[in-house]
Order: sequence, then C-alpha cells, then structure tokens
Amino acid sequence: MKRTILLVAAGVFGALASSPADILWDQPREPGPDEIMIASQVFPDFPGSPPPMDIFAFDDLVVDPAGWAMSRITIWGGEFLSGDPRENLDVLVAFYSDHDITLNPLVGPFHGVLDRPGGSDTNLIFDFDPKESIAGGNYWMAAWVVRPFNVPPGGQWGWSRKASGVGFGDEYWVHNPGEGFGFGPDPLPGSDPVFHNPPFAPADLAFMIEGQVVPEPASMLALGAGLALIAARRRRR
Repeated sequence: MKRTILLVAAGVFGALASSPADILWDQPREPGPDEIMIASQVFPDFPGSPPPMDIFAFDDLVVDPAGWAMSRITIWGGEFLSGDPRENLDVLVAFYSDHDITLNPLVGPFHGVLDRPGGSDTNLIFDFDPKESIAGGNYWMAAWVVRPFNVPPGGQWGWSRKASGVGFGDEYWVHNPGEGFGFGPDPLPGSDPVFHNPPFAPADLAFMIEGQVVPEPASMLALGAGLALIAARRRRR
C-alpha cells in the first residue's frame, strides 16, 4: 500500500506539472495618459564613479501555504527617457525576504524576455517549463532589465505603477544601493517625497503570476488513498 500511495502521489505532481495555468496573483495594469513608470534597471555604462545608478523596484506578495508551481510571470511596464528595448542585455526577476537587492534571493533570479505589444508598452515575460516551485510565505519580488543608458542610447525601462493604491500588504519600494540617484543607499517606499513633490500616493506595481497552487498534503494523501483503493479493487476483480 505504501508504495502504491507514493506512486499515486508522484502521479499527482505529474498532473500538476502538465495542467493548465490559473492566475495565482493579479495586480492588473492600469494604462492611461497618467500612467507612471518606476525605473528598475542595471546600467552597465555607469559601473563605477560617479556612484552606480542601478535601481530596483520591489513589490510584496504572499504565496499560498502549500506553495505554488509557477508557469509564467508577467511584469507590466514601458519605456521612458527615449527607452529602446532593443538594447536590453538581460531581463530578470527574483524573490527576496525584504525590499533590499543586496540580500541573497530566496528564489531565482530567473532570466526572461521582453515583449513589446505596441507603442511604449514593453512587458517582461518569464516562462517556466517545467513549472518553477516556490514555497508558501511572504515575499518581495524585484524585476529589472540590464540595459545601457547612453552607449548605445538605450534610455530607460520602467515597471508600471498602479493608480488605484495598495491592494495588498505594503506599497512598492525602491532601492538604489549605489546612491547614484542621490536617494541614499537604503530602500525607500515609493511614496517618499524624495521621488516626487508633491509625493505620490502609496501604490502597488502591476504584475501577474500564473500556475497552480500545490495541493495540501492531506488532500494529496486522500486522493492517493482513493486512487489506490480503486486500483486494489480492480486487481481483485
């Protein structure tokens, strides 16, 4: 019986890996003339002195206790300051315990691609096949591009800021550890007046995560026991 349940459990995980994706987390984009892009970019042409310009945007989320099997992450964003997505050298996303890029990521980083559906829209897409597992808990997610600003002229990419405020947890935060933007080395909330005067209202960033919630162990064992019972009855017949 033990072997049968273990085999059935493996089958459950196999079915999870191949099943259609659900939306696990959705903070939809709110396009319009007042849409604001939050810079999140590594600038290879500003590596040393003056202080590095690299800047990272973070937003928080919570993963179901049993964990997720992620199939896609979409980061909604766009171009500003004459941004040219053809100059991207890399596209990354990672999950952290706090809004601090100097920490080791808990999950990732993962490399993705940039999708340009039209106009100034340029979204970051991360596809996982097989699905990528992430344990249950609270996370801060950062997503950014690697792109020179001046040589060749690549301009700047930004993560789309939602206009409808904070739907979950904390507002987004920004970290410029090299102080190149003059914000200081510590992470700051997006509503800090150092970014804009008058300050922006607290808000989330726009992104979507697709995949499946991992079944709770009790549910998985119950399903396995039921399937094992059916298999035993078939053998007796």
